[in-house]
Amino acid sequence: MNAAGLPSTVAELETEVKTQCKITEPFRLQFMDVLFGNEFVNLTSMEEIENKTTIKVVYTSCQPQDQAEDSFSFPSTSAPDYTLSSSGDSTVILSSPESMSSRSSWPDLFCVPRFTYDAEVKLGKAHVAFRENGMLLIPDPKLKSDILEGLIQEIVKHTVYLTDEKFDQVAEALILKHPCLKERGSPSGYAGWKMSLKYKL
Repeated sequence: MNAAGLPSTVAELETEVKTQCKITEPFRLQFMDVLFGNEFVNLTSMEEIENKTTIKVVYTSCQPQDQAEDSFSFPSTSAPDYTLSSSGDSTVILSSPESMSSRSSWPDLFCVPRFTYDAEVKLGKAHVAFRENGMLLIPDPKLKSDILEGLIQEIVKHTVYLTDEKFDQVAEALILKHPCLKERGSPSGYAGWKMSLKYKL
């Protein structure tokens, strides 16, 4: 691990991602390069991502037109934790060893689970609308309740107490997986989700 709590080499990072996310297919890592207009380029050195925000997992076994992708984000090197969030069936947050040593009750891997069938159907439709025209979803009370309950059920498997930082991580992971749930007018995009989680928990 380097000073930021990240793996020291790309190979170590690939192993970490493969292990934590249970990836069995061949893949390569890409990072968002600001020098190329935030385009994703192949990752060849950990130095390239020290101050980058987003890493993408590209499954090389897929056909080009159907190539599957997951993405996850790293805060800057000054952050005590780094986050790992995927666009697949589950989104995860991976905490650095420094964080884990002070909060042993928090798991190595926090997964944002699939929600109820009805919730997933609504989110699927909203995701299509978001991708097509950027439309954000204002969830109805039932959908919001299903989402919060799903998150809390996953949280309480490990702890009933979360620091403010962990609430941030869970709420951020939610909107990274489901960008249609971002909150318009909120600087973070998830302030309301964070407050709702605190209230429910």
